[in-house]
Amino acid sequence: MNKGQQYFPRIFEKGYIRGREVKNRIVMPALAGSVGIPDGMLGDDKIAYYTERAKYGVGIITTEAMIVSRDTGMSLANMERFTDIRNDFQLEKLAHSIHRYDSLIFAQLLHAGREAMVHPEFNQELLAPSAIPECDWMGTPRALTHDEIIALEEDFLNAALICAKAGLDGVELHGAHGYLINQFMSPRANQRTDEYGGSFENRMRFATNIFKKIRAAVPDKFIIGIRINGDDCIEGGITNADAVEMAKYLENLGFDYLNVSCGTYSAGMHVDPSQMPPLWKNSYILPVKQAVSIPVFAVNTVKTPAIAEQSLESGAGDFVCIGRGLIAEPEFVEKARSGRANEVHNCLGCNHCLFQFGRNVWRTHCSVNPRNGLEQWYANMEINGAGRNAVVIGGGPGGMMAAKTLAEKGYAVTLYDKNHELGGALRIGTKASGREKMVWLADSWEAALRRLGVKIEANTEIKDVAALKALNPYIVIMATGAVPVIPDIPGISLPNVVLAHDILNEKVNVQNSKVAIIGSGMTGLETAEYLVKTGNQVVFYDMLDEIAKGAEMVNKMYFVGMLEQCGVQFNLLHKLKEIRKKEVVFDDLKNGGEKANPTDTVVLSLGVKPNASLKDALEEYFDNVIVIGDANGGSLIADATFEAYNKMWDLR
Repeated sequence: MNKGQQYFPRIFEKGYIRGREVKNRIVMPALAGSVGIPDGMLGDDKIAYYTERAKYGVGIITTEAMIVSRDTGMSLANMERFTDIRNDFQLEKLAHSIHRYDSLIFAQLLHAGREAMVHPEFNQELLAPSAIPECDWMGTPRALTHDEIIALEEDFLNAALICAKAGLDGVELHGAHGYLINQFMSPRANQRTDEYGGSFENRMRFATNIFKKIRAAVPDKFIIGIRINGDDCIEGGITNADAVEMAKYLENLGFDYLNVSCGTYSAGMHVDPSQMPPLWKNSYILPVKQAVSIPVFAVNTVKTPAIAEQSLESGAGDFVCIGRGLIAEPEFVEKARSGRANEVHNCLGCNHCLFQFGRNVWRTHCSVNPRNGLEQWYANMEINGAGRNAVVIGGGPGGMMAAKTLAEKGYAVTLYDKNHELGGALRIGTKASGREKMVWLADSWEAALRRLGVKIEANTEIKDVAALKALNPYIVIMATGAVPVIPDIPGISLPNVVLAHDILNEKVNVQNSKVAIIGSGMTGLETAEYLVKTGNQVVFYDMLDEIAKGAEMVNKMYFVGMLEQCGVQFNLLHKLKEIRKKEVVFDDLKNGGEKANPTDTVVLSLGVKPNASLKDALEEYFDNVIVIGDANGGSLIADATFEAYNKMWDLR
């Protein structure tokens, strides 16, 4: 028995789908935009990305959704297409690579329908069962003709045949998240009057025909699954009761498994914000699982092995899907198996990966895992530290990543941090909802550092850099982070002026107060949530024209919606001019003139600036000094971790 079987017996129990053995209960589901080539080819970098997860023990790997049609149905620019003949060979390479590790490999088949991407570079037509837009901010599709529906069924069939010929173990039809198959199933999207619309059976006909055509044409051992919504989470869409009936129907039809998720583009929730607790989708998944006997894959906000075990114990699914968690931690399964679950570097739910999609990047950037999408590039990291001393000053995300990477490269690392525990910005505001994931990550990184032999000097603030000379470091990393921006305006030193960070860290207690928060970035939004919960009345002021401008949309929408429901007001285009004992004064950038608004407490949340106080002294004493993270002007956890990893990896 391995250690994982002792602590996580359900995870490491073998599973079966259509008689095929699966070595454990962990599934990597399809994840859009992970690594891509804009011309539709499944590249070698993508194969390396999947293979790294299989190498570290994932039971089933599902490819990113691949497009079944030539000219329509893409939801992202860099998605692979089955109509690209080069992918016939690339899929064969993928199957061989995954099978080396006794994992199963499925491909997800997709047509996005009315949720397809509209972009000048991709002149694709939006198609749907009916000429009804998903929402106001998406285009109106054209209703498919009967002949076009038949042709699309053939496209799905041809894609499945390519997968079977290439040696993949199965395919998964994407019938969730508001994509085309879901659109046919949904009474909200499908208002046809022919045999593809109206009754339940008619709305299921598109999925039915695709399944029957594939099942009749592929080998008997070939697995066919489908992802469905346990709830569309939007008025008029598929309800949980509908999903239960769909599940029974799909099982009777002959599908081998169901992958249960929820939400559409306009409803959200298919990519949930960080504030949602683990296993919150159980209410959607459990009724579906209880209605069928075929395996159910549960998509359930799983960030750690313990939560994966809880998901399986809850009975919500026979297998547990770990999506963003496997972007953040490719070694998730192996660490659980080998007794190192405390070193699983968990997903934060920050959705930085999702944030990248709108930037037309070729790979998903991850705040936790800077290697994501670059597995092939970093496959042969040179172990060249040779026991030389390295000093890292600052134990935030950048400093911890630098120390970890240096230790892996064979350096003798000493890490200094002025606080009593490592984590830096990760430990700010642990009382805000969803922030516990930040603490989990800091703890897991510290556990890894200790195993790697990094000497951690906590409660040690470096003020005299000359004292470091005794270590004779080959390299010194300055990761001293950032300090809050405090404007030089009248009244800034009044006792009723506090910093957002001090509230989130509970250094300052504000209760039953009328609070003006200056700055509506994500830190300000988190601070407002905390203040509202402790009985305060909150009003925002920001000189910009948008709340949390430039922030990731899913988490921002969650906070803004929740705060507005709590009565929080947002005043944009207000530039802070002066603070008085019982009021704040602004320049009104929209209408002109000056405004004075009453308040009890003023909270500053105006961003941060680099803490570079040691830079000159370090460079005077040491030849090899590298400044990273917030100290180097970065603003995101992802900036700090990628810069740290990349610069440490490149050391010679």
